[in-house]
Amino acid sequence: MALANTRIRSLETARECVRLGARQRTIAWLTGLPTSFIFHNIYDAEHLSPRGRPPYTEDFIYRSSLKVQTEVGMFAAKYRLLTAEGIAPAQALITAFRHYRSVVHQPSFSFDEAFFVVSNLDGIWAASTRARARSANARRAPEVKRRRILDEIDADLLQHRVGVPFDDLKRFFVQDLEVRDVALDIFRGLKADRRPLGPAACAPTAA
Repeated sequence: MALANTRIRSLETARECVRLGARQRTIAWLTGLPTSFIFHNIYDAEHLSPRGRPPYTEDFIYRSSLKVQTEVGMFAAKYRLLTAEGIAPAQALITAFRHYRSVVHQPSFSFDEAFFVVSNLDGIWAASTRARARSANARRAPEVKRRRILDEIDADLLQHRVGVPFDDLKRFFVQDLEVRDVALDIFRGLKADRRPLGPAACAPTAA
């Protein structure tokens, strides 16, 4: 029964990811389902499989504009709030990305890119070896350091220095009364050598 429930949840998660435009490899990481099964059984005429490799690159944020960087920070803050409430990472990712798309009228990054950000933020799924090591160190750190909270938002940065409609981002941010310092974690964590990420460890394999 437990195995059947896990399988059902994986299928439900896969279908949710398809509706958000996820590629096969991203769905495989999140669900553990083989990529061949995903291709033949999850995508349909309404939601076709995207072409090309997933955009998993460590310099994604650094080569992006301030507008995109800010939106990524907003998305990641929502993700962190959800996981802090005990929601599993996969569902928190999906929920945070849906919330982001509902607030920002023209999203600047894809679900696959959101997945990669979360992977490196928490050292899971497709995270680089460097991100996994950083996450392990964070788990050994004192709780007070791991649960830092942003008490104030630099409104001047958001309103005057970032070329994005401020009203959209403000609504996205202030809907949550507690905003964690996630954006800084991303920029610090992905500040690597800005080269494309090679094959990750324990990558899902096709059946």
